[in-house]
Amino acid sequence: MVVNVSNFLEHWAKNLSNALYIPNPGNAGDAAIATATIQMFRRICVPVVPGCIDDITDGSNVIIGGGGNLVPYYKDVRKLLLACLARNVKKCLLLPHTVRGHADVLARLDTRFTILCRDKPSYEYVKKHAPHVHTALARDMVFELDVEELKRSTKTWRHKLALLQDAYWRTNLFRWRRATLRIRPDSHGTLRIFRSDVESVDSDRTRRKSDLMHFHGINRYSPATDQITLDVIKCINRAERVITDRLHVSLIAAMLGKKVCLLENSYGKVSDVWELAMEMELNLIE
Repeated sequence: MVVNVSNFLEHWAKNLSNALYIPNPGNAGDAAIATATIQMFRRICVPVVPGCIDDITDGSNVIIGGGGNLVPYYKDVRKLLLACLARNVKKCLLLPHTVRGHADVLARLDTRFTILCRDKPSYEYVKKHAPHVHTALARDMVFELDVEELKRSTKTWRHKLALLQDAYWRTNLFRWRRATLRIRPDSHGTLRIFRSDVESVDSDRTRRKSDLMHFHGINRYSPATDQITLDVIKCINRAERVITDRLHVSLIAAMLGKKVCLLENSYGKVSDVWELAMEMELNLIE
């Protein structure tokens, strides 16, 4: 079953007075997902309050951000799902995710939980290990990103003032600005951005210097999230061609009309997500 995520969310959130939105924490790619998600909430008028795991209470309606966190490398979404069980939420939606591992947690989830998967192997995995949850396939959340709206919203004085007051933004600002200035296309217009973390298939740690997404990220949604996303877009937009194993660099580059040379991550996430996205795009065209 493949769904349009905004239509699905409108139905899921029907008659809700509010929902707690907890983004997937992580790098600048996760920031782009969160920006696109908040934009979608606003477009379809879903009432959400951004928060974190400590804000989950008895009877909450919880929306957990999309991404690639429910895999053996990470435990953030695992902890969020366990917190939802422990605090007896009313219902919980996990936005389009890659899912591998954590079968013990998946087996505990009941009909209050809905998991959207952004690739077919994840969908099959959830069907096998979480038989009681509602599940469906949906494109990665970054496809909901409205670049022009983001440019308008980040031009305001309100946004600029919020950045000045954001301690998380200021803490990483120097290295972020240095990275966005240093990581540029070569003389042929080719931009290279490669992973330097546990998902890289290359053990060469010198890649860290070209790993733009590593230099900032998100712990919870704030105006800084939108600024990071805009900075990534500006960096990619300078190029004519992008070579990357960073999923959201490749997706944003494609959305901006750039030529993309795609490399795989350590467990096949990149090609799996792209495969579903292209299938859905072809179905829309037909």
